[in-house]
Amino acid sequence: LNWDNTIPGGQTVYVVIKNTVNKKSETVPVDLKVEIAPSYINPKNLEHCALDSNASLFDINQTVSEIIGSQTNVSVSFHNSEAEAIYDNNPLPGLYSISGNYKKVYFRVTNLSTGCLSVSSFDLIINQTPVFTTPKDMSICDIFPLNINLKTIEPDIIGNHSNLKMTFYEAEADALNNHNSLPDIYILNSNPNYIYFRVTNELTGCFAVSKFGVNTNLKTD
Repeated sequence: LNWDNTIPGGQTVYVVIKNTVNKKSETVPVDLKVEIAPSYINPKNLEHCALDSNASLFDINQTVSEIIGSQTNVSVSFHNSEAEAIYDNNPLPGLYSISGNYKKVYFRVTNLSTGCLSVSSFDLIINQTPVFTTPKDMSICDIFPLNINLKTIEPDIIGNHSNLKMTFYEAEADALNNHNSLPDIYILNSNPNYIYFRVTNELTGCFAVSKFGVNTNLKTD
């Protein structure tokens, strides 16, 4: 018999038990209690860049506080499938390594007092390195100081790829740390010289660093 209770939180129903032989009956009250499933917030997807150290290894435990918020007396476990989350089978470790560039992870929030549960999911994503072309070294027949318009070099590096940002630097460490970027018009005072550049995907934040040389055979005036 399927029946929906009509009072939030539960109610008392009455069961009539009949003896089919002597026709006697007895009415028994039964209290039904409906527990509320634990609430949750779907966490932000966890994203790494392909060039990150241990890019395939994700700390999925870091999502727990975002999932449960200020709730107490609840537990969170992670699973490979919705079915495993519902039946609490094969929980994943807190540090979880994926193969490929994408994996959906299901989580289960359980009220430790009532056993009631909620299930949802989030994604683990490895974003790819921006695509670019390293330009050939530049040889300029001019005298120092040289004024180089770095903006004119950008199309040779990123082509028509969208959502890419370019910045230029004198040192590789600056390029890696995104510090001390050069102005669009760069004044070169010595020879030989390398210019480092950083290509950043503005949607994912992933980046790559490379360089090209700038040389002149003419002496300073």
